[in-house]
Amino acid sequence: MKHSASLGRAGVSEEVQESKHMKESGKKRLRVGVIGTGYGAAVHIPGLKHLPEVEVAAVCASHKDHALRAAHQHGITDHFDDVREMLQRMELDAVTIAVPPANQHPISVACVEHGVHMLCEKPMASSAAEARDMHRLVEEANLCHSVNFQSRYLPAHLRFKQLIDQGFIGDLESVTVTGYRMPWETRRSLERDWVDDGERSAGLLNAVGSEYVDLLRWCFGDYDAVCGATTSPPAMRSQSKSRESSFSILVRFASGASGTVHVVGTSTVTIGDEIVASGQDGLLVLQSDGQLFGTRRDQHRVEPIEVDHFSERELAAVQHPRMLPFIILANDWVRRILGAEDSSRLPSFHDGMKVQEVLHGVQRSERLSRWIDLSDKKWPVHG
Repeated sequence: MKHSASLGRAGVSEEVQESKHMKESGKKRLRVGVIGTGYGAAVHIPGLKHLPEVEVAAVCASHKDHALRAAHQHGITDHFDDVREMLQRMELDAVTIAVPPANQHPISVACVEHGVHMLCEKPMASSAAEARDMHRLVEEANLCHSVNFQSRYLPAHLRFKQLIDQGFIGDLESVTVTGYRMPWETRRSLERDWVDDGERSAGLLNAVGSEYVDLLRWCFGDYDAVCGATTSPPAMRSQSKSRESSFSILVRFASGASGTVHVVGTSTVTIGDEIVASGQDGLLVLQSDGQLFGTRRDQHRVEPIEVDHFSERELAAVQHPRMLPFIILANDWVRRILGAEDSSRLPSFHDGMKVQEVLHGVQRSERLSRWIDLSDKKWPVHG
């Protein structure tokens, strides 16, 4: 399996050497600014530094001391606490945006005004209306855009998608996602070296649900309808705006198949996530540890399927394995900006918009106690 034209099985470490060569040769690189110093400083900045075509030229945070600390840590000269000032003063080609969903829409508007390409964290906005507006703006401005749905770039997920496309299970009948995780605070205390802050800032449905909604849509096509519900911790259920501790999503695909996503975020132990896809001709089981199993209708037994995982050399080249999918996704985004390559797996603002419509549909479904039509057949939505 070859990740991309320049990030293949040879390893990410070779990209570092190529980057050094480009610096010495004086070849012009994309000047990229990073907005946000949580996930932005932990993943975006070090990840982008692996790409030979990129120069991380500036960093911006809402607090100046956070921006200064990230700049010093990563050897970046310019730092700001105001996005518009950064865009006005720096000649940037692109930015990555790693801030809470509610802040991504106004930042994207400012970036469009300055003609800057964008890569946003997921989910891309705080509402479907904001996501539609962001998609419309970047399309009208002819900018390259992406959302960091990095599950598309995990080796086991790529193999899962490949088998689906090859007809391993035939026509999908049903797909089920289940996940049981300890609370974010507990995982943070146990995994001191790495915890994704997305769940804290965006909530379980947005941070985890958005990733699975995109993955299932990528593998099985558009959704026609959705319903769902969220659960709050027992001690907080009397509060009107308490953060969800679990969620359930039920979708109907345009193909007529059904799907469910059920994730619990307050389990006493993390036992991992699992995707089971059942079709007319077979079944696939994908586990969060990267193991993949499958069977055809005439086999009557489930057997392991080989996955070309990241090599030891690739893993050794980065600070944490979860950084690798971001690096490969960002590489696809950069190559699209440069016009060198157009990867079909790169998630766009259109993909982010479609995910946002599902998340919004879950909230409406819970409020109205009914299915929400996403097919555009009854109330067409354009842009």
